[in-house]
Amino acid sequence: MKILLYTHEFPPFAGGAGIYTSNLAKGLNELGHNVIVLASAYKESSAD
Repeated sequence: MKILLYTHEFPPFAGGAGIYTSNLAKGLNELGHNVIVLASAYKESSAD
């Protein structure tokens, strides 16, 4: 099955939802599903 997961946060910029989505994607993939994760993009902040 093809599955698309959408999340606002994902590793390396992750909180609880990002970690959960990452684990869910890995688990579904191990079961043989084709998983794509769509996440927000963040620019790395620079120290001033």
